[in-house]
Amino acid sequence: MAKAVFILKSIIYFFKSEKTLSLLILLGMVVCDTIFLVFGNVFWSDARSNEYDIYKNNVVTFEFDSLDIDRFLGMTESRDYVTSTFVSCTELDGECLPVTISAYSPPFDAAGKRIRIGHGLTGADAECVVSDRYLQREGPVLSGGVAGREFRFLGTDWTCAGMIAPSMADDFDFLVNMADFIVRIKNQENKITAGFRYENGTSLLEIRKFADLIKEEFHAGFASVPSRTVGVGFGKFLSDMSEMLVLLVTAIINYMFLYRFLLRKRMYAYGIFKLQGMDNGLVLAALCAELLLFLAAAFSLSLLLYLGWTALLGQIGTVLGHGPEFLFSFIIIGAINLFFFGLAAVKLVRSSPVELIRESVVG
Repeated sequence: MAKAVFILKSIIYFFKSEKTLSLLILLGMVVCDTIFLVFGNVFWSDARSNEYDIYKNNVVTFEFDSLDIDRFLGMTESRDYVTSTFVSCTELDGECLPVTISAYSPPFDAAGKRIRIGHGLTGADAECVVSDRYLQREGPVLSGGVAGREFRFLGTDWTCAGMIAPSMADDFDFLVNMADFIVRIKNQENKITAGFRYENGTSLLEIRKFADLIKEEFHAGFASVPSRTVGVGFGKFLSDMSEMLVLLVTAIINYMFLYRFLLRKRMYAYGIFKLQGMDNGLVLAALCAELLLFLAAAFSLSLLLYLGWTALLGQIGTVLGHGPEFLFSFIIIGAINLFFFGLAAVKLVRSSPVELIRESVVG
C-alpha cells in the first residue's frame, strides 16, 4: 500500500512540475487515439457495409410460373462461383395473410448469428423457422413461446424450430427445408422467385451468360442481373486511407519524442529514488502507472471527441453499435504505446543511480 501511495504521489509531483510538457504529451496521445478511432472505425464500418453490399448485390434472381427446382439446383450447384441457391413463393397463412416462404441450398447460414431462438432447421419434415418481422404482426415477440409453435400454410401444419432475424436482402417470413419446399410447392399455383448468389470478383460476363442460359432453359418471365460487383479489399482501403495512415504514424512519432524528453527530465529524480533504495521493479511499476493514466485520460477524451463528431453528423446510433471495436481500439492503442514506452523507459530501468544523475546534469 505504501508503495502504491508513493507511486501516486510521484506521478502527481511529476505532473505538477512539468505541466506544459505533460499536457503536450496528453494532447499528442489524444490526436493519435482520435485518428486511430476514425481510421479503425471507418474500416470496420465500411467493411461491414461493403460485406452486406456484396451479399445484397451479388445475386441473380428469376421469376417463373412453374419451375423444376431439382434441375435448377443441379445447374446452379455445377458452377463453382455460386455460393448459394434460393427459392421462394408467396402463400396465404392460416389467417389468410400473405407470407413469403423461402428455402436455401445449402441451408441458410445460422453461423451469422441470425438464428435468435431455437436451433434453426434440422431437416425434420414440416419444420420451419419464422422471421421476427412476421411475429411482430401479432404484437410483441414472446421469445419463450416461439419454438414448438405451429403455423399453417401450404396446407400443412409447420412446427417452428426457431426465430430468425433476416436482413432486407433475405426478405422472407418463413424459412423451410429445400426438400419440403420442393414437395409441397409442386401442386400449388404459385409464382416462384429463384436465384443464386455468387462470389465477389466473378466475371459479370460469365454471370450474364449463365443467367441467359437459365432464362432460356426454364422460360423465366423476369431476370435481374447486377450491372457491377461491389469491389472491396484491404489494399483499396489502405490506398483510400494512406494520408490518414501517414498522419497517424507522424502523430505517434511526435508524441513519443515528447515522452522521451519528459523521461529525460525525470532522470535526476529517479536517480535519487534509486539511491534511496527504489528497485527496478518499482521504477517500472511507477512508469506503467503513469502510462496507464495517460492512456485512460487520452482515450476517454478522444472517444468523447469522436462521439461528439459523429453525433453532429447524425451517426451516433451507428457508432454505438461498435462497442467491441472501441475496446479493440483501446487494446491496440495500449499495445502501440507500451511498445514505444518500453523503448523510451528502458534507460530509466536499467541505468544505475549515478548514471541517471550524471546524464540529467549533463543534459
